[in-house]
Amino acid sequence: MAKSGSWRFPLLGENGRNQRVGKYWVTGFLRRNQRIKTLKPKEIDRKRIAGSRPDLIRRFFDLLDLPGVKFIPPRNRWNFDETGIFQGLGTNGLVVGQSQLRSMIKKQPFDLNWITIIEAISATGSGLSPLVIFKGKDVQHQWFPEELDYLTNWQFTTSEKGWTNDEIGLAWLKKVFLPCSKPAKTNEKRLLIFG
Repeated sequence: MAKSGSWRFPLLGENGRNQRVGKYWVTGFLRRNQRIKTLKPKEIDRKRIAGSRPDLIRRFFDLLDLPGVKFIPPRNRWNFDETGIFQGLGTNGLVVGQSQLRSMIKKQPFDLNWITIIEAISATGSGLSPLVIFKGKDVQHQWFPEELDYLTNWQFTTSEKGWTNDEIGLAWLKKVFLPCSKPAKTNEKRLLIFG
């Protein structure tokens, strides 16, 4: 968070004074306004925000109510999604928001290189090993810590931009999803939902 002494407010300049607020102005402002507090922002891609409209969310839940889907056991319903870690972008900033919230969403204003992670979780909460996609030609040993025990079940690959592509998605389906999500009964169906 920027030091409040360096902030300038346009209203202060309208009366001919070019003043800065005091060093503890933000602290006092937050104390006087109990309905807001500082929060850690959660970065979210601007395209995700655009796709989170109430009509799209309602349509998604309507599809889950269809007879062909409704009778698939929850252990065989899987949500698969990708997330990313922006390279070189700090996450230690704070924003001001409503005091009853634990975090705020902050739209990322520009494109950055990122590491993509494909993950899947069932409706019962079981998860599959994630697939991490780095930007590059080959996975490099120096990208990892010396102690790798906690990563033994993880999968790693690369792509030109660090994003998922058809080849990587198909490999993930064949090597991770299909063998690891195999239903207990051979006649049971599986549902894989993206997003």
